[in-house]
Amino acid sequence: MNEQDRPIVSNIVVSFVVGAAVGAVVAYLTAPGTGAETRAKIREMASDAGAALKRVPQAVSDAAGRSARAARESFSSSMREDETRSDA
Repeated sequence: MNEQDRPIVSNIVVSFVVGAAVGAVVAYLTAPGTGAETRAKIREMASDAGAALKRVPQAVSDAAGRSARAARESFSSSMREDETRSDA
């Protein structure tokens, strides 16, 4: 993954998380319960969503790093195989 793809992937992940959070809020607002219970659930969910969002950039960076290492290893392996065939 190159540097240009990172913002796109990050936007997709953030969009998914925000969509899930909005869906959960709508579900809580339409579910039966007292106002205090609903507000407490929404506060807890917002806190959880915030914690999850803080982990997204590092997760994307880690995944990009793993992909880059795998690509380098695959390329190096292919080059070694080509050299072996050339020498034979």
